[in-house]
Amino acid sequence: MTVTNHALTGALVATSVANPIIGLALALLSHFVIDTLPHWDHQVNKNLQRFVDVGDGVLAITLSVAIAWFIADHTWVILGGALMGVAPDLMWLPEILKGKKVKMKGKRLLYRVRRWHHSIQWSESPKGLLLEILFFILIINLIFLP
Repeated sequence: MTVTNHALTGALVATSVANPIIGLALALLSHFVIDTLPHWDHQVNKNLQRFVDVGDGVLAITLSVAIAWFIADHTWVILGGALMGVAPDLMWLPEILKGKKVKMKGKRLLYRVRRWHHSIQWSESPKGLLLEILFFILIINLIFLP
């Protein structure tokens, strides 16, 4: 799932619960729930890969800040929810930034979490981009519904 969809889902989930602590915890959980949906595998031409990854991150930050700005009553919950929605993917950051595969073999907790996180993403493919776009439209509409 794109960083943008994770961030927006986290923001929506966090603001949907009266208790911000529970909302933030559920925003973190939302990451894993939506990763079980069929989604885009982020694979593009190698020359475009970094541009797509950085662009997705910039879009996620921009939209999260814009939504927090427009829905001023919940600014910190929105931003916190967006961060919690994205947080599990931070373990892949070395791979994204340096282009090196991250370690997944071993007994350390981090490696076990990476393997599990990777295993729940059972359907990543270029065709998943359509679902990503539809999911984005749905989330934006849910955020701005009165």
